Amino acid sequence: MTHLAFARGGIDLDVAGRADAARISDASRAGIIVAVTARREALCENNHLVDVSGETGLWSQASPSCRLENGRLYYLGIVEGHPIYGVLVTDTEASHLLTGRRSWIPLRATTGLHDWEMTALAHTTALAAWWSSDHYCPGCGSRVAVAQCGWEQLCRDCGRTTYPRQDPSIIVAITDANERLLLAKNSAWHARSVSLIAGFIEAGEAPELAVAREAYEETGLQVREVSYVGSQAWPFPHSLMLGFHARALDTAISCDGSEIAWARWWSRDGFREARRLGAITTPPEATIAASLIDEWLNPSPHRVE
Repeated sequence: MTHLAFARGGIDLDVAGRADAARISDASRAGIIVAVTARREALCENNHLVDVSGETGLWSQASPSCRLENGRLYYLGIVEGHPIYGVLVTDTEASHLLTGRRSWIPLRATTGLHDWEMTALAHTTALAAWWSSDHYCPGCGSRVAVAQCGWEQLCRDCGRTTYPRQDPSIIVAITDANERLLLAKNSAWHARSVSLIAGFIEAGEAPELAVAREAYEETGLQVREVSYVGSQAWPFPHSLMLGFHARALDTAISCDGSEIAWARWWSRDGFREARRLGAITTPPEATIAASLIDEWLNPSPHRVE
C-alpha cells in the first residue's frame, strides 16, 4: 500500500547530518522550513506546504538555535539537495503567518501534497508532540537537553539518551465468507461515523495476535487468515498503524456497548448506498482505514479472495 498518505517517503533522513550543529544555525538562511501547530495543522498555499524560512518576523522572535533548544525546530533531512526542517509555531506566530491565500490545514486533510511534504509533516508532528510532552530524564528526573537536531533527548546528569516514542497499533479489514466487510461505530464518535476494528498492540504481543484479540474483544468474532497489508506513521500524536486483512470464522457479532456501540456486516452495494445517502460517514482519505475500505470496495483482479 505505497499510496498511504504518510508512507510515501521522499526525504533522505540524513541521519549522519544530525550531529552537525551548523545544520540548525543555518536553517533560516539555507533550506526549506515547514510549519505545524500544536493542533496538528500545516501551513499551506495552493495545495503545497509554505516554506517559512524567509519569514524574518518569525526568526526575529526566536532564532533557529533557540527554537531547537526549546524543542520546537527539527532537522528532517534532505529533499532534492536542499536541507529541510520542521518548526512548531505558537498560536500567535500561526496567526501572523496567515497572509495572502495561505491557510492552516488539518493534517488529516492534506492528502493532495507531494510525497516529501506528507513525510515532512509526519516527522515534524511526531517530534513536536514528543518535545511538547517529555522534558525530563526517565532515569534520574533531570531536565533533558536537545541532541541530534531534535531527534534525541540527552540527560547531562546521568548520560541517558531517550528517543521519540512511537506506539504500534493494528487496524484490520475483517470480511466474512460472502465478502461482506465488518464496520463498527465507536461510542465516542459522531452518530454516523464508522470504521474498521483497531487497537494498540500490548507489550510483548505480536501484531497478528493483537488483530485476533481486538476482533474478539470488540465484536466477539474469531478470525483466521490474518495477513499484513501495509503501515504508516500516524502522528496523532505518535502511533504507527499496521494494516491487516482477516477472515471471520462466524458472523455472530457481540459488542459490549461501551467502547463499540455497534458493528454490522456490509455488502458492497449496501455500503455504497448507505454512504451515498449519508447514513454513514467513513474515515478520511489519509487513513489506512480508508485505503483498506477502498481496496475491499474495488478489489484488484489480481487479489485472491
